[in-house]
Amino acid sequence: MKSTRHITHWLDAAEIAAVIGSLAGAIVSLWLKQFLWVTIPLSVATGLALINHQRLKKLVEFERKAMASLVQENHARISKLKQQSEKNHWESKVNISELKKTGDSATTELKQLGQQQKSEWESTAQELQTLQTSVAKLDQLAQKLEQEQNETRKLAKELKAIEKFTQMIDKNSESAQPYYLRGSAYQRSGNIERAIEDFTKVIELRKDHGKAYHKRGLLYAEVDEPQKAIIDLRRASQYYIGKGDLDKYRETRDLSLKLHFNQSAAAETIPSDSPPKSEAVAVGNLFG
Repeated sequence: MKSTRHITHWLDAAEIAAVIGSLAGAIVSLWLKQFLWVTIPLSVATGLALINHQRLKKLVEFERKAMASLVQENHARISKLKQQSEKNHWESKVNISELKKTGDSATTELKQLGQQQKSEWESTAQELQTLQTSVAKLDQLAQKLEQEQNETRKLAKELKAIEKFTQMIDKNSESAQPYYLRGSAYQRSGNIERAIEDFTKVIELRKDHGKAYHKRGLLYAEVDEPQKAIIDLRRASQYYIGKGDLDKYRETRDLSLKLHFNQSAAAETIPSDSPPKSEAVAVGNLFG
């Protein structure tokens, strides 16, 4: 039986092309802000991966059946040789030397058959292991593609929300709520700089917007600006205690204190003239 397992299957080439197309589609979709450019290539790539997965499973089953057939064939040959040896033994009692030669020949052939069978078993086992590895890689690729597709959908959703809130801002630039909603969307999409800008605009329009202080404080902590984060979180805690939201009050208060103590511990290892005096006074006044 002629083997073609080392020749690249057209499904493999098509799957690779689809993956490359999905990556290109993702770039185009981010550039054009059109989700269609990434959905179609990702769907095609996932479909090809599933089809190729089924093809490989069928190939493994085919190899298993072929191996079982080969084993049965070898067993039949061995049984036939044994029967022939026994027949010669009973029919050739007179010619013992000839019987011995026949037995030796049969033994040698059996050994050769055993070695050949062992070699074929090892080769088939290795090929099966390679196929199983390929199937596992395909499963991982399918999972990765699905994860990337979900992330792209989330990003597209946030971009659509940002566009919607931007239109609301264009209609009424003095309303704080659209800036807050757009800043939250920027925060979820990972655009920290634009999120801080929108939360800052919210605070300019409404000085008592505790949630904007809270989110901006978290972002300042994320970009390693602890002193700004401490001030914002402290103001947010004052807002929450005024509203009676004790859980949020404790959350913002504890986080601001943690950042403050971390800053104090770090300041002990730095020369006293390193931090700006105004920032040290601000933090000192903040915590009494």
